[in-house]
Amino acid sequence: MKNLSELEQTLRKNTLLSFEEYAAIREPAYNIIINDYATKLMKKAKDEGVEITREEAEEIARKEIPTNYVPEWMTNLRISANIAGTTLCYLEGLKSSLERIEDLLRVVHEEDIDAYIDRHANDLRRDNKTE
Repeated sequence: MKNLSELEQTLRKNTLLSFEEYAAIREPAYNIIINDYATKLMKKAKDEGVEITREEAEEIARKEIPTNYVPEWMTNLRISANIAGTTLCYLEGLKSSLERIEDLLRVVHEEDIDAYIDRHANDLRRDNKTE
């Protein structure tokens, strides 16, 4: 990801799916590994002036990837996902802390605090509708 808008798009992707719908589209980890390896094989072949199809690259990947290596790759994928999730949580925490500091600084630097409160009284209004 290169910027925050890409991060937000990633966060929103598939958020409205039910658990069953999400489970149906999830790729098993070994497919991710095969796809990654096949993509790298295709790029390497193209750099060498040889064209191979996606299916050929996937077949080569299935033959070349040692079985005992796959669990380590899966572990690395999980570790990377955990690191990304932890980073996202920390960034969200930093963002909310900075927003609270920003609000405090607005009040501190306001000449007339009572006028500021009157102007912003509706900013935090709660919806008291009963259902």
